[in-house]
Amino acid sequence: MAVENKYTNIMSQYDDGSTALTIFTTVQQAKDYFLTANAQQCAVDHSTQVQYALVADDNGDNTKLKRTLGFDFSGQGQEYNNRMIELITANDWGATIPYTTVETTDAFRINY
Repeated sequence: MAVENKYTNIMSQYDDGSTALTIFTTVQQAKDYFLTANAQQCAVDHSTQVQYALVADDNGDNTKLKRTLGFDFSGQGQEYNNRMIELITANDWGATIPYTTVETTDAFRINY
């Protein structure tokens, strides 16, 4: 199916200056740090495209995770949102609480 809408966000660790940030060596390590297994599966089940990449901070350390989801016009976006809300309500979305910066490649913004 074709990707009609994309949503990209970069998940960052909260830096209060008192605790060292976790430096990731693999994308999977970062995914497991920020997202539960069910949240990761939600993206696979309810989107046409899922891409992850490590992102370096100002020190050049890979402490962030970039995720891009692609959706078609079949209702995937709504299905994704519904499942995400279910998981958030059940405290089964974020493995840790990240500070999230949202970037979008289309006309709408989604924040969680």
